[in-house]
Amino acid sequence: MVSFLFGFLDGSQEDENVNDVIRRRSIQPQRFLAVIDTCEVLEDIDDTILREVKFKDGGGKFKAPVIGKTVQERVTHHAPISSTSGAGVEMFNVVGNTSRVLNIVSTGANPGELYLTFTFEWDHPEIEKGSAEELAKQIQYQASAPAGLAGTLGKIREMVKAGELGGSIIPSEAKPPSSSNRNVTAPVTTGEKLRSSILSRWNWFRKMSKRELPAEKIHPSTKRAKQIDANPPYEELKSLIENEGKKELGTGGKNVIHWFRNQDLRIHDNKALHAASQFAKEHGKNLICIYIYCLKEIEWHGVGSARLDFLLRNFECLKLELGKLDIPFVMLDVEKRGGIVSKLAGFVEEYNVERVFANIEYEIDEVRRDITVMETAGEGNWSFELHHDQTIMEPGMLTTGAGKPMKIFTPYHNAWLQEIKAEPSLLDTVPAPDKNGKSARKELSDLFNTNIPEAPKEKTMAKDERDRIRKLWPAGHDEAEKRMRAFISKNLSDYAATRSNPAEDSTSRMSAYFNAGIYSMREALQEIKKYNKGSTDFTSGSKNGVYAWVREIVFRELYRQTMAYTPHTAMNLPQNLKFDFVERGERYFAETLVDWDLSNNTQQGWEPSYTVFNPVNQAEKNDPNGDYIRRWVPELKNVKGKAVFDPFHRLSKEEFGKLGYPEPYVDWKETKARCLERYKRDMKDAEP
Repeated sequence: MVSFLFGFLDGSQEDENVNDVIRRRSIQPQRFLAVIDTCEVLEDIDDTILREVKFKDGGGKFKAPVIGKTVQERVTHHAPISSTSGAGVEMFNVVGNTSRVLNIVSTGANPGELYLTFTFEWDHPEIEKGSAEELAKQIQYQASAPAGLAGTLGKIREMVKAGELGGSIIPSEAKPPSSSNRNVTAPVTTGEKLRSSILSRWNWFRKMSKRELPAEKIHPSTKRAKQIDANPPYEELKSLIENEGKKELGTGGKNVIHWFRNQDLRIHDNKALHAASQFAKEHGKNLICIYIYCLKEIEWHGVGSARLDFLLRNFECLKLELGKLDIPFVMLDVEKRGGIVSKLAGFVEEYNVERVFANIEYEIDEVRRDITVMETAGEGNWSFELHHDQTIMEPGMLTTGAGKPMKIFTPYHNAWLQEIKAEPSLLDTVPAPDKNGKSARKELSDLFNTNIPEAPKEKTMAKDERDRIRKLWPAGHDEAEKRMRAFISKNLSDYAATRSNPAEDSTSRMSAYFNAGIYSMREALQEIKKYNKGSTDFTSGSKNGVYAWVREIVFRELYRQTMAYTPHTAMNLPQNLKFDFVERGERYFAETLVDWDLSNNTQQGWEPSYTVFNPVNQAEKNDPNGDYIRRWVPELKNVKGKAVFDPFHRLSKEEFGKLGYPEPYVDWKETKARCLERYKRDMKDAEP
């Protein structure tokens, strides 16, 4: 291992944004280092990205002498400490090799001072430690390092000049160890002294590090998607669940936990909660209910103000309902996403818990989290039991003739309808949990006093908006049940004919309740069954509206199966816009929809398709009178006739100019042709 440290001070970088510098260097290193030809980000999860870097031919003195022409690297903690600290760090580890690099970007004590500190450790097993050959190799690397630093600084200046980087670097109030030595080029050094220096700086940065890369900036490639699909994390989780079922129960735990997630916030017909209650009753234990509240998780998933308010109000309902059963509802606050599992494990130990119950979430990050929980439980004296609750058909239950999970809707839909017709018991519900024993209030007294948090300032709505949202989406299971029954009695019979008209009040408006698990899908279909004369034959011969409404539910089921088994969904929003707009669109809807659902919204509204809808034609078809447009687009409320659908082309230039309405952003025909060509090029080798 050949190691060296190189520091550099630049006193003219007053306007750069360190946040952007660190992020861009990690994702697009080829823009900063001339020796790199291409970089493909394969994976971006929490504080780590996996990337594949290809070095140029004839890379000069610094031509990847150890790690090869094309390598995979893991970059850890590439985000800066914060948007105001003026410091950030990257740790590079080469996959399959012990070579590593640590890059620190920080500001000095004086305005305008920017420091770049690079440490390198290249794996040279053929060189004897402490030998003259090792020293010579260090000198060689030391001599080549300034070129990389100079290239980085030059690129930063270019980006600032071009307006790609904005804001100012604000010197951090905190100081890392040996900060007074950062403005000099460090001497060549080896061994423990260097490692101690690296570790000291790294620990300081890591302690304060916060992920700042927004979720919409992740671009998983088709190549990486295929790798995930070939071995989906859900299969690994299923294997762990099977092994957990064979595990002998511990004997010492006094309590049992049900862990509420974002998609099962109810006490009625909650499979994991019911199982936890039964287990507690049979073994003479107390039931504790928890929810792990992490603002960083909320930010990561783009939860908007309306949706967060809806969740918080339903937490209040849960606490009240569980309190009547002498069951505490505890909000465990976690600062970082990576701290969720350790927080759970700590609570389990503190309250002498034997078993934790939860319902499965099928999204990739959540599946990986549960794998970690399973492994953590296996190392301790407690167990983790997961249940299927979100869907009627468990993902993977409906398969093709080859025994693989179905991917195409029509055969899946037909199989689903036949299965539910043959097995009505799939809609059976489970009761609310039993009341805790009389001693629970005394033994767990401290847990009954936990409060539901308030929304952070940046997620708080103005009073008028908050009141409007709360009126539209009242909290609680009872409200959801009332809404479901009202829909069936008033609108279900006409649902097939009116569901696509946004101006009509014809849909169930149950999506927010389904998404958060306030009301279960089994409960909803039981109500449909009653309306359908007690039959689970939901095919086209059923009562008016039943087939069309249940068909939408089956879409939801398929999307969750797809999320579990083929989670490579590519989001190509409005095919007529480029991918940056896809990211913005996805994030916009995530932050504004009270019923945002990752599997539904990414796969239904954003999936690649060779059918490129014409928005004008779709508007004329589904809002034939233009009522919806006139209500929600104030600039067009007085436009007469069909001109409301395409005012730019259907009004005179003078008439259009008076509206104050923007011109079309793209030419639909032109961008449709470009879109189809792009699909043919990019998807030719991709599997469906």
